[in-house]
Amino acid sequence: TRSQALRASIEGGGPASVDSAFEAVDALYKLSGSVIGEATLVNETNPDPTIRAAAEQCIQRFSSFATEVSLSRPIYDRLSAIDASTASPGTQFVLARLLNDYRLSGVDRDASTRARVQALSNEITDISLAFARNIREDVDEVTFRSASELAGVPQDYIDAHRPGADGLIRVNT
Repeated sequence: TRSQALRASIEGGGPASVDSAFEAVDALYKLSGSVIGEATLVNETNPDPTIRAAAEQCIQRFSSFATEVSLSRPIYDRLSAIDASTASPGTQFVLARLLNDYRLSGVDRDASTRARVQALSNEITDISLAFARNIREDVDEVTFRSASELAGVPQDYIDAHRPGADGLIRVNT
């Protein structure tokens, strides 16, 4: 995929500069964030359970990938090697924050700690998806005794929710 190729090119080495490494990492984060964002939207809103399940798999894969990137020692080393002394103050600030974020994610820890961070991140993603699924799939119902209890609701909505055989109007979530 494009994201894997971009990651490989960043990790591949070569002279580290704002243009060669920093901008590539920025593009990688934008791409990953975009995929996760779009997959989350589909997962939360698409009426087809098969499509939602596929979107959920995308979220799991790209969340795991994003964590791998945040724990990538080769990427961190390339970013650390950038001489940003002639870069704009904004670029210097963002690069310093990015390097700090890498350290906070555990990139400078041993392999077993990084593996544990990866496993915990994957678990958090799975729990978050299960939580969202529980909310999305929960169907609750509100019962009204008459249309007058729906005062203020658009007429087309009231028309679409006629009383049942028992005279009650049921609106579900």
